[in-house]
Amino acid sequence: MPYRIKVNGVVQGVGFRPFVYRLAHLHSLKGYVKNLSSSVEIAVSGEDREIKAFVEDLKEKAPPLSRIDEISIESLDEDGFSQFKIEKSGDKGGGRLVIPPDIALCSECLEELFDGKDRRYLYPFINCTNCGQRFSLIGSTPYDREKTSMREFRMCNMCLGEYQDPLDRRYHAQTTSCPICGPSYFLRSADGRILSYNHDAIELAAELLDKGEIIGIKGFGGFHIASKTEDEEVLMLRDLLGRRSQPFAIMAESVDEIRRFAHLSEEEEAYITSFTRPILILKKKDPFPLSEHLAPGLDTIGVMLPYSPLHHILFSFSRCSSFVMTSANLPDDPMVIENQDAIDRLGFLNYLLMSDLEIINRIDDSVIKFVSGNPLFIRRSRGYVPLDLPLNGDRVTLSLGAELSNTFTITKNGRAVISQHIGNTHNYDALLFMREAIERMMTLLGVERFEMVYCDLHPAYNTTVLAPSFGTRIYQLQHHFAHALSLLGDRGARTGVVISCDGMGYGADGRIWGGEVLYIDLDEREFERVGHLEYQRMVGGDLAAYFPLRMAFSILRRFYDSHDFFMEYAGKFRYGKKELEVIEKEWERCEIMTSSCGRVLDALASLLGISYERTYEGEPAMRLEAAADGDLIEMGVEIVKERGIKRFIPWVEYGSEIEGEEGDLQVV
Repeated sequence: MPYRIKVNGVVQGVGFRPFVYRLAHLHSLKGYVKNLSSSVEIAVSGEDREIKAFVEDLKEKAPPLSRIDEISIESLDEDGFSQFKIEKSGDKGGGRLVIPPDIALCSECLEELFDGKDRRYLYPFINCTNCGQRFSLIGSTPYDREKTSMREFRMCNMCLGEYQDPLDRRYHAQTTSCPICGPSYFLRSADGRILSYNHDAIELAAELLDKGEIIGIKGFGGFHIASKTEDEEVLMLRDLLGRRSQPFAIMAESVDEIRRFAHLSEEEEAYITSFTRPILILKKKDPFPLSEHLAPGLDTIGVMLPYSPLHHILFSFSRCSSFVMTSANLPDDPMVIENQDAIDRLGFLNYLLMSDLEIINRIDDSVIKFVSGNPLFIRRSRGYVPLDLPLNGDRVTLSLGAELSNTFTITKNGRAVISQHIGNTHNYDALLFMREAIERMMTLLGVERFEMVYCDLHPAYNTTVLAPSFGTRIYQLQHHFAHALSLLGDRGARTGVVISCDGMGYGADGRIWGGEVLYIDLDEREFERVGHLEYQRMVGGDLAAYFPLRMAFSILRRFYDSHDFFMEYAGKFRYGKKELEVIEKEWERCEIMTSSCGRVLDALASLLGISYERTYEGEPAMRLEAAADGDLIEMGVEIVKERGIKRFIPWVEYGSEIEGEEGDLQVV
């Protein structure tokens, strides 16, 4: 009896149809396999025991990069199959398509890349069904070449032969190409001259990097800026980008090179060498052999391994075993993805290594940090997006996030698709990128409209202003309750008490929250703020978040007259004694209040002489963490219940146990 089998999950762009083809022939089955817009459809005819074994093998032997979420089987009335074949994709859906992420170069392609006898020797776009770009190149579904930016490059006869050979690793690999028919790299100088192409261009770029040049490089999901990891180049790069102290990520040639300057556990090594190739935040070794200006004031460094053919070729031509590899954008701007945009925005660079392959979906590097042996996402992007996550509920919704380091989430059919890293949406270009990314994701997921749009409670956030444009119901959710709900969802819980420690979030009382104890019962629809850090004044509003001594003054001023104490710090204020005098006056009438945990950490960092200015998000707290180096200070709290609200009171005297590194400075 013939059957129709529908498979949902990560089943397009990962070699699934060739796998099904070979499996069907192994079990002597006839029929077909084809991509639908949102699933893979299989029809099989043969002996029942072989069909049963075929289905079991589908589950047990699927390609390593695939993920089967659901298999449905129904009988067919007609047979009429004379052989098993891969049919042209259809447009009908009815299932749930999961677009695969961009994947690091596989070992087979890496071997071919450096095989002088292989026709793809040193070809920077080598890939197969097991590796390469996916999400960054796809415009719509189903996942076929004409729906990707590879549509501009017609396969030559040799590539077409591989594409049509069921025994070849590139059988139905949609991004198959070679130096004859595929895209090219080229090196462009600042005066507009094209200096060389493909591996010659990469070789010249490597020589320039070795000589100290800083170069823009087009990669999988956008441009990076690369340089040597020595003082002169790093300081020059900081000056060009206006990043005074924000840590730079580096790309190391190998695991052995990483171990030369950073500690790497077995668990961390498994992640950094996986096909996702994230940036890992690792502990620096002491002494640290690379430039201290890479991550000033921190005891960690962000590191990744090569993941594209270009990266491997670049290292093969260079004398360097590590490079700075940071996203090509000015502060708060989205990463550059278009060639002309790179020419316009990165004009301060002398050289750009570009390609003629269009990037459709911008996607930055993922960032992971291990905490107590467990991996935690700091940024979930390349290698993971747009893989979906299970979620209770079938509604089609959009969650817009807040404003800083933003992402959005679309839910459909009980799954949640979290977007790539968007950035800070107070920046207009980042907001435009977000709107464009939402529209592209809607196309990929087959979403025409949302039943509900969720946004932050803050009335001035651009995401809040954007929400009504989708023409549906809007639900505004307080920032820290959103954090709490994500934790409950992550653990499959419906009730819990959550402590939310954060920098800032608009509170239900109009104040700035950030150190909250929240009770949630989803079944009873109860959302209660049961406790919080005591409110402190933020003299100067947002200025207090950028200049931590303002917060330190505000906290200490409530307990005693701190004028004489802070006169010792007058030189650390931007405008010296005059600024301190203004702050003292403004404190009395300041009405901007915050319960932020982040602002308390900022204050402590400033008192200890660790950080007097925040030049990037989280800097004072990160520097404080590095200085603490794992030391634990036992500090109790007094809990006061007032008008039904429990308040946690920090006592200034606890600060007397903390000493700065310079001299015998004590807080009290």
